[in-house]
Amino acid sequence: LLGSMFMVGNNSTTLNIDYGTTTFYGSVATVGSFTTAGQHNISYGLTGLTCNTTYHYRLRAVRSGSSTTSNDSVFT
Repeated sequence: LLGSMFMVGNNSTTLNIDYGTTTFYGSVATVGSFTTAGQHNISYGLTGLTCNTTYHYRLRAVRSGSSTTSNDSVFT
């Protein structure tokens, strides 16, 4: 998956990808932690997926115990 996020402030933020075959997701991949404000380009390869299967995913940023999620997206 390729994308970017814009981080405001210098508080440590962990970026996760929630993914699965439904919008209940079921799997989580931790992309990494970011500590500086600004634009961050993201590149992450998911493994163990089944060919010709539609997957739902969203990005979830966690900072200081609270989280923000993107809208649901799909790929096959």
